[in-house]
Amino acid sequence: MLIKREVAALLLAAIGFAVYLAARRPAISDQDQILAATEDLQASMRRGSVDGVFSHVSTEFHYAGMDRRRARLSLLQFFESFSSVSLIIRNPQTRIEGDTAEMNVDADIEAAPGQTASPQTIYHHPIDITWTREIGRRMLVFPTSTWRITQITGPSPSADEAS
Repeated sequence: MLIKREVAALLLAAIGFAVYLAARRPAISDQDQILAATEDLQASMRRGSVDGVFSHVSTEFHYAGMDRRRARLSLLQFFESFSSVSLIIRNPQTRIEGDTAEMNVDADIEAAPGQTASPQTIYHHPIDITWTREIGRRMLVFPTSTWRITQITGPSPSADEAS
């Protein structure tokens, strides 16, 4: 019985320490959260990670007439068509108002059609990205603010750009 109490006390101490560390974590500004998500989005594109890209996309996402599910399938097919893909975002200008942010960027997509081919710019346009603050969970327990993309406005890649 004594061992069970010691284990329970140790477990409670560990949980208390985790809560203490989570509470001490410095708050990151909304601007910095959005920029970090943008950088991770670019890294996920370079890795060809559909899951990585869509971890930053809201369930309410819309782009070029596609919902989140159709956009995910489209991105998967896009990754299968190229050996390497890079998303380059330049000149991000972000305006945050409450739980919504508008980001204006110049976006390039570079892709290589084969293993030995050099990457080519297949998309070069200014786009507007709408971000919405959503509540996520850190360590499956602690609520945390997360910014996710709900809409992209700008020219969609056309067939002649991808060829």
